[in-house]
Amino acid sequence: MIIPFRNELLRWENTLRCLQNLDDSAVSLTVLFVNDHSDDGSLEFLKKWTVRFKKSNMIFDLPRTLVGKKAAIDYGVKKASTPWIFTLDADSYIAPNFLNDLKSNMQIGKKMYLFPVNESKGGIFLSSIESSILSSITYSCLGFNTPLLANGAGVMYQRELFLELDPYKSNLKYASGDDLFLLSKVIEFDRTLISGFNQKELTVYTTPPKSYKEMIFRAVRWASKMRKVNNKYSFFVGVNVVLCNIMLIPIIIFHIKHSFIISLLVLLFGKFILDVLLLSSNKTFSFTYSSITHLTLTYFFYPFHLLNVITCSIFKTAIWKGRPI
Repeated sequence: MIIPFRNELLRWENTLRCLQNLDDSAVSLTVLFVNDHSDDGSLEFLKKWTVRFKKSNMIFDLPRTLVGKKAAIDYGVKKASTPWIFTLDADSYIAPNFLNDLKSNMQIGKKMYLFPVNESKGGIFLSSIESSILSSITYSCLGFNTPLLANGAGVMYQRELFLELDPYKSNLKYASGDDLFLLSKVIEFDRTLISGFNQKELTVYTTPPKSYKEMIFRAVRWASKMRKVNNKYSFFVGVNVVLCNIMLIPIIIFHIKHSFIISLLVLLFGKFILDVLLLSSNKTFSFTYSSITHLTLTYFFYPFHLLNVITCSIFKTAIWKGRPI
C-alpha cells in the first residue's frame, strides 16, 4: 500500500485510524508513506505515530528533484517489493475488513481494480451527490467494458504492469491526474485488464471539501486533467454531461417565460428518473429521505455549479497543495 502525502497534518486522522484497525491477516501488507515535501509538520507527526504502528511500514522522502503526487506514487512503486500496489489518499480511509474482502473478490486475468469512492459524512450535499454519481458512472461504464473514470483516492494495480507502462513518464509536470493518466495508459495497452467493484464493503471513503470554494477548485482541477489525458471518450462524455446540465438553465427560463409549466415538469421529472436509475446501479448509495432531498436540490443547483466551474477554469488559476495545477 502506497500513501503519498503533502501537508496532511489536519486531514489524515481517519486514514491513520483505519490503518491501525486494518485486518491484514489474509494478505502480506507493507505500508509505504511517501512525503511530497510537506512543511506543516506532517512528516514529524507521522514518524512519532509509526512508533506505535505495528504493521510493516516505511517512510520515504521524495528527492528534491521530484515533485507532486504522481512522482510520489512512481517513487513508491519503485521502492515497493509486493506484486500488487494499492494507493490510498492521505485523507481517505477503508473498512477494517477491506483487504480480506478484496482478496476474496479478485478476478483471474485482471491487473487493475477501481473502487467506489464516497465522501464521509459532514460535507456539502452537492459534493456528496456528485461523488456518488461519479462512482455510479465509473461502475456502469466498466459493465460495458468501457472504462471512463478512476478516482485516485483508491486504486489497485499490479506493480509489474505499472513499471511496464510507466504511465507518468511524460506528464509529471502536471500537479494532478495520477488516476486518469494511469487509467488511460492501461486502456491503450489492454482495457480488458481493468475491473472494478460495487460493494459497500469495498468502498473508499474520502474527506469532503470544507467549503464550496474548495469544491469549486477541486472541480477545476478535475476538468484540467480531463483535457490533458489522451482519452477522447472520457472527454466526449464529460463535455456532453456539462452541456446537458447547463442547457437546463435556458430551457427552464424559456418554459417559465412562456408558461409551459406542465411540459417543464415532465422534462424535469424525466431527467430526475434517469439520475435515480443511474444512482440505483451504485450499491454503495442509500436511498433515504435525506439523500433524495439532496438529489432534488442538486438537480436545481448543479447546472449553476457547472457554469461557475467553467468560469473559474477560464479566469482563475487553481491551486492544489500549494502549487498551480
